[in-house]
Amino acid sequence: MLIECAHITAVHGDQITLESSRPANCARCAAGQGCGGGIFARLVASQKSQITVSAGRNHTWQPGQQVRLQLPANAVLKAAALVYILPLAGLMLGAALGAGIGTSDQAVAAGSLLGLLVAAALVWRVAPGFRRVLLRPVILAANGSQ
Repeated sequence: MLIECAHITAVHGDQITLESSRPANCARCAAGQGCGGGIFARLVASQKSQITVSAGRNHTWQPGQQVRLQLPANAVLKAAALVYILPLAGLMLGAALGAGIGTSDQAVAAGSLLGLLVAAALVWRVAPGFRRVLLRPVILAANGSQ
């Protein structure tokens, strides 16, 4: 399970808009001496991550209030499978179909490319709905307003 802190920027009924920055994970990475994650974190840290979640009406939410969000680990694994494994499977299936149709390398390459493009189009089409359904964070706790 992944947990991140965020603060509320707007409240609209039971929908709240949250914003969080993406800090570096460790001091070595932040200094640019680690695995390179700090460099990537600095690139995206200037861009605040903003999402809207349904939070229910059993709590009074206020802008500026800090909250802790949880995202189930299996949701991240499913998203990674969708984005990485599906195109790879399309590439391999296309190569197998290309090899079955013709024995030349051009047929295998064309089948691979076609399989990859079909799988990428499928990911492009499915990903937004997948994100809305499975990648919804849950509010774990709320701190007082700032």
